[in-house]
Amino acid sequence: MNNNRFVKLLSLYFLVSSLSFAEELYVISGNPFTLGTVQFSTKLFKISDGGYVTQHILSEGRGQNSNVNTQFVKTYLAKKLVVECEYNYDNNELLLNLIDYNDNFEYKQIVVPKPDNYYYISSQMIDNPTSGLQYYFKLGRFNSQLYYLHKVYDFKTGRFINVRDPLLQYTLFEGFEGGFIGSSEPLFIRISESGQLISYVEGPSLFDTFDISFDSTQMKYKDNKFLLLVSNDHYLVMSSLDLATQSTTGLGQSEIFVYDKQKHTWKSIILPGGYPIIRGFGHWIGGNTTDIKGDRQNVLRRSDYYIKDTGFPTSEKMNDSEIYSHGIIFLYDLQNDTYIEYDTGESDCEVLLIENEVLYYRLFDTIYKAEIQNGSLLDPILLSSGPAITDAHWAFIK
Repeated sequence: MNNNRFVKLLSLYFLVSSLSFAEELYVISGNPFTLGTVQFSTKLFKISDGGYVTQHILSEGRGQNSNVNTQFVKTYLAKKLVVECEYNYDNNELLLNLIDYNDNFEYKQIVVPKPDNYYYISSQMIDNPTSGLQYYFKLGRFNSQLYYLHKVYDFKTGRFINVRDPLLQYTLFEGFEGGFIGSSEPLFIRISESGQLISYVEGPSLFDTFDISFDSTQMKYKDNKFLLLVSNDHYLVMSSLDLATQSTTGLGQSEIFVYDKQKHTWKSIILPGGYPIIRGFGHWIGGNTTDIKGDRQNVLRRSDYYIKDTGFPTSEKMNDSEIYSHGIIFLYDLQNDTYIEYDTGESDCEVLLIENEVLYYRLFDTIYKAEIQNGSLLDPILLSSGPAITDAHWAFIK
């Protein structure tokens, strides 16, 4: 074999190999909150050629007067897991749908054991340092007073186990999905007299003490109630609405408290917007700049959709929301304290993913990506557009 032919074959091999292992963007379209008696579909799409291709259906859309409700969709990027939960009122069944994309895509549906008279309240992913990944469910029933039941799914054994204390301090939480019209299941934090952080689920509750304490300069905030915004392997991020400057006419601001789990240090940062809606992506946080709406109206600059398969029209969700979006998406690098913002001019904007110094974001029915270089965003590149993108609130690379 002559050298030229060998070099060509070698080049072709590396080209095919790189194409075979090229990373692709996937998004999940669905609703990040329960919508009464309406059930829309939750679908996994692969972004392709300016559009999208259905990869998997987590739950079918059942339209109006449905007896099945999606309770939540959550992503855990570091663990390469997607979790969707739905409740079927017809057979009183709570279902957990999992997507594991660590290697090939693996789909699993798990029935959560639940007595007939109990209902779903909340859930958390817990990375137990001894037992590994566990998924904690809080169930409740009301019979003259409120009763609670705790169920824990163990990923290692594939079974539900009896756990008296699910160790909430090891909760993995990647933030608030759905942009300014979204929601999540909050974990609250209060401060003990000695300065330790104590996590709790609202209600006659379950408490767990963190191995993290406020420093002496922060003890003036010990009587405030905090909301956990992000908790991953590197950072814990929280805020208190008591400390936010909210505005119904202008731009408020929020103080965000960040704990570095590697360095064991605290810092606080000020972000624009009095109602922080934040998601975590490794050493980055990102989100929308939002405030209480007041008499303002959110801005939608394009024709709206009504897609029975994916969700209510965006304008309808905007009108129902008590939150005002300034149309600004922001990024903050927790490692080097770099702040970046981009004024989209569109209230329905959302940070979907930050990975490998690339931002992926949604403007209404379109997904863009923009590289992050030297503390700023390069020109955006359109990746996908279409009706189902209006309800794409989660994304990952595989």
